[in-house]
Amino acid sequence: MDQLEKLLEEIRQAALVADFERMTSLLPQVEQALGEAPPPKNGQVLSRLKAQAETNLRLLDAARRGIHAARRRVEEVIRTRQGLQTYDSRGQRADIVPPGPTAGRF
Repeated sequence: MDQLEKLLEEIRQAALVADFERMTSLLPQVEQALGEAPPPKNGQVLSRLKAQAETNLRLLDAARRGIHAARRRVEEVIRTRQGLQTYDSRGQRADIVPPGPTAGRF
């Protein structure tokens, strides 16, 4: 069980710094440790493992939400550079296209 706790802690540390490659490389080790681990002798060990796994789950979910938010923001910036879509007083969509690059000095 010590090995499994150590691996869960390593995953937590990797999640805190967004080291997704490290987390991916740890997964086979976690699976192996789970398969080789003897049944816990008491409920305290199981409770610790559960708490570590739940912490990691919260961290990974937060990372997932952050990645999705960043992706949406990048898409928004790209759309804004291509032009702005708005609606006029009649509810009709109006595209506002930014002017192209200017040549020369003013």
